Amino acid sequence: MFDQLQIKFVGEFGGESPMTWAQREQWQVQVATAPFDARLNPRFRMRLRSGTTLDSIQSALARLVERYEALRTTYPVVGTTPIQRIERSGTFHVQVWKAEDFSELSATAQLELESRSFELETEWPFRFGIVIDHSGHVNWLVGVVSHVSADAAAILLLRASLEDFLYGDASISKRSPLQPREQALFETSDAGRSVLKRSLSEWRSGLGEFDSLPRAGNVNDKNVVPFPSVTLFARGYGRRASHLAEELHIHQSVVYVAAAAAAVARALGVDAYALKVSCSNRRPTHGDYLGMLAQQGLIPLRLGQLSFRELARNVGRGMLGSYRSSRYDPDALCQQSSGKHGWYGSDDPVIDHWINYMPSAHAPAFDGGAGLKDGQFTIDESGSVDYTVVKFGFVVSPIGDDLSLRIFGNSHHLSRETMGLVLKENISLIDEAIESVGSSTVLS
Repeated sequence: MFDQLQIKFVGEFGGESPMTWAQREQWQVQVATAPFDARLNPRFRMRLRSGTTLDSIQSALARLVERYEALRTTYPVVGTTPIQRIERSGTFHVQVWKAEDFSELSATAQLELESRSFELETEWPFRFGIVIDHSGHVNWLVGVVSHVSADAAAILLLRASLEDFLYGDASISKRSPLQPREQALFETSDAGRSVLKRSLSEWRSGLGEFDSLPRAGNVNDKNVVPFPSVTLFARGYGRRASHLAEELHIHQSVVYVAAAAAAVARALGVDAYALKVSCSNRRPTHGDYLGMLAQQGLIPLRLGQLSFRELARNVGRGMLGSYRSSRYDPDALCQQSSGKHGWYGSDDPVIDHWINYMPSAHAPAFDGGAGLKDGQFTIDESGSVDYTVVKFGFVVSPIGDDLSLRIFGNSHHLSRETMGLVLKENISLIDEAIESVGSSTVLS
């Protein structure tokens, strides 16, 4: 059973603005994947402290929506162009679930909120829900936000802001946030055009240097699942990768991305390609920005006869420099690439794949690792997604001492069998790297 709360808000600004580059790219992805776009939206689930009241939650949610314009923005299409329309005031609804088993219900409530697509032109880009027990004690706050309005980094800020508003644990509310309309204003400035020019140059150079990744799919088999998904869970490999990073004096994210990149190359039989990695684009000036900033960075990658140490060094440099390519106007990038590449959903898109390092705060739940001993892994090759606009996406998620790897894609480009091979190669590469650190062993 659930009730519904109505919460009013009054912010400081209302009006219209162009979309930011990242908003427009994600809007295009959402439109291209509709009606299967709901799975793209970031979500959260917060266990609330004892004594938290419905009144305090309503107040905190109102303050959250008032503070961050992205949460009171819709995205109507004017002519053929989507824009931001920020409402200064309004009302939103919050569902309240009541049950005996509130722990299990919190997952059910979250699933209910996240299973539906957002109507971007007319609907608030968020849904919140509250779970209380039979005695009226508030236990969970769950929610989902449209990916056009927020990325994973923004969800962390949303949670921290709610903690601040509810319990006064942080100083977030004392800072003035950067709003998406202000980011859009920067992107149309001389400084923004300079950023775009540099980014387009990076993509022109990187894409011109390499051929597209070869097909390794079931092109002529109409009986295969069109968009398969394969997941691997490895016990103890989060700890192994962390120790390897310490030995190499690099961040562990570099170990994960380097191993994933090499696994793709090994499985597809290439020794060089233009690697695309997901970048949060969070810089110090964006510390209090609840909005969509994440885009794809380009790392020209040559493996050749490199040792893992050398590969990791190259990938690390590429990740540190990815800000040069990962802030772009998607329309300008597509226009520049026309003739060789299309856009999302085309046969050979500019962004044909991505590798995303997603640490445990965002990692998907995985319940298939029960009984595994340290150093063992299990693989589930039975999954699928409804649709994807890329050839494949690769998510690397360390979970404490363990590691979850997930790859999904278009079976015409990457078969389920090849996906499984990529994940197994990833584990083998981490093992080989641990053995080869300090030696000149190469990745063959």
